[in-house]
Amino acid sequence: MVLIDSHAGVLRRADARGQALVSAGAALPADVVDGLDDSLLITGGGYVRVMEEWRPEPSPVPTLLLRGRPTAEMLRVAPDGDWRPHWPLPHDGVDVPGDHHSVLHQDADSTAAAIRARLTK
Repeated sequence: MVLIDSHAGVLRRADARGQALVSAGAALPADVVDGLDDSLLITGGGYVRVMEEWRPEPSPVPTLLLRGRPTAEMLRVAPDGDWRPHWPLPHDGVDVPGDHHSVLHQDADSTAAAIRARLTK
């Protein structure tokens, strides 16, 4: 299982990490959000409602957590905060270039390379 910059347990309305992720999404550059419409907001709201109470269970397969760096919004909220993604179950962690939003856009090639490297071990 591959988790890409997954912040388990933070999608709660009162959680600073979750709020910073949402705020960072509002500041995404035009080349990332061009072509997106209101469905992105609707989907995001639904995602938060579903994930707010979800807790992961152990998996029978190995888990890889790819960790991006904090977003600019996270650093504005708390420059010295522990913003790295956390996964509460056993996993291997690998740092990748980019932040929560760019790991699947501008930095997608390096994200894919990290996944390929892990799968070919």
